[in-house]
Amino acid sequence: MPRHTRVPRAVLIPLAASLFSPPIACAGITPQAQVIVDRYVEATGGQKALEAEGGVHVKGRVEAGRLKGTFEQWTQVPDRLVMRLSLGPLKVRAGTDGPIGWETDLSSKRVRLLDGKELEKIQSDAYFENEMWARPSQGGGDVRHGASAYRSEGTFYSLEVTPPSGPSRRLWFSAKTGLLRRVVTRFDQGESDFWLSEYQTFQKRKRATVQAAAERSETVVLGESAPDHFSVDSVWASPRLDSTFFGHPASRESRVAWFK
Repeated sequence: MPRHTRVPRAVLIPLAASLFSPPIACAGITPQAQVIVDRYVEATGGQKALEAEGGVHVKGRVEAGRLKGTFEQWTQVPDRLVMRLSLGPLKVRAGTDGPIGWETDLSSKRVRLLDGKELEKIQSDAYFENEMWARPSQGGGDVRHGASAYRSEGTFYSLEVTPPSGPSRRLWFSAKTGLLRRVVTRFDQGESDFWLSEYQTFQKRKRATVQAAAERSETVVLGESAPDHFSVDSVWASPRLDSTFFGHPASRESRVAWFK
């Protein structure tokens, strides 16, 4: 599911110094964290189902205040992501093919390459949307066991996940079901806080179909308030995509296809 970002919940490169981010120093996973990850993988369909999933295409609805719209997202392991968001006057498409990140205003059809914090942010989004933290070697990220918490619905365990590039996240899992229930993303200006619910099985894996912002969430999308509710309608696993699909539109010249 899209996960919140400067452009589409998920979105969002001079390139010489920024094209490749150095690996983090403490990449790996602790034994306690591995237990939580293994439980999550099993609860969502098992290791074979995860390994067979090379990417996901998701479509759904989004709400922000009184505005309603749609979103569509494509991912491809290990580091590719494209997200389209249509919400009132905001119509954007953004993505990354790994080293390069980009954002397009679908009204003006202008493409902007991302750099600095924006590039790191969308690279981080791609890492989490592809669930690299649950895959072999954690996709080069660092996964540590975090705090525990108690709510009316039971006990929750957390993982502190630091991707190779960009913002880290704290992932909260239900001790009862093993499913991921809450995602807190840290930014320089604050953090976003989303709850995941209504898990359903799509394409042999159990997935959250609703993502709702917690109170006081400080997520930012293009300088505006972030969408606070995402609902998944359709999911396709391992979609067949052209190798250039995740590249920035300007690099595709006449083959650009603009979403309306």
